[in-house]
Amino acid sequence: MSTEPSIPLPLDPAPPPQADEKRLWIGNIDSRLTEYNLLKIMQKFGKIEKFDFLFHKSGALKGQPRGYSFVTYETREQAEQALAVLNGKLALGKNLVVKWAHTAPSETFVGKKLKPTVLCKTPEETKQTKNTIHQIMAIEAKLKAMEEQREKELEMCLSSTRAAADNPFLINKTAIQSQHKKRNAPYNRPEKRHGNSHRR
Repeated sequence: MSTEPSIPLPLDPAPPPQADEKRLWIGNIDSRLTEYNLLKIMQKFGKIEKFDFLFHKSGALKGQPRGYSFVTYETREQAEQALAVLNGKLALGKNLVVKWAHTAPSETFVGKKLKPTVLCKTPEETKQTKNTIHQIMAIEAKLKAMEEQREKELEMCLSSTRAAADNPFLINKTAIQSQHKKRNAPYNRPEKRHGNSHRR
């Protein structure tokens, strides 16, 4: 089986070529620095045409900042000034890294192209996923069956205890057995009587 290469999934439309001259990549952003705060810092250097503050869209970090963003200024001069001032500047606990967007080492962009995104799993990965799901379902079914069995055994135990309490024959039988145990002398020999007996 041959697997065809997957088509890259664009996360954002590619900016026009002239926008690259005014587009900056800001990385190493402290997680405590909010989107609003960073926007206010970037606005000090000129009018912003586009501002992309990126967040994780899935996984354990869903909703958390990715640690980098993109800013497109109105003019190249504004972008150059922001680059010169902010690159290496301490913002909260980290030094910002500012580069031109087309040269930035980001998770998503390599130059002007997107990294290829795998849209489908290979047959082996799909089979492993199905096997894992089936194993989980089997374990859950077994646990449920064990729980039901335990409840049945408990119910049987309780019902037999109730039946013993309600049946007078069982109670009398145990009382008779306890009385027989008290008798020490054998049945074929008379019991010796203690005390004063008359000799003849």
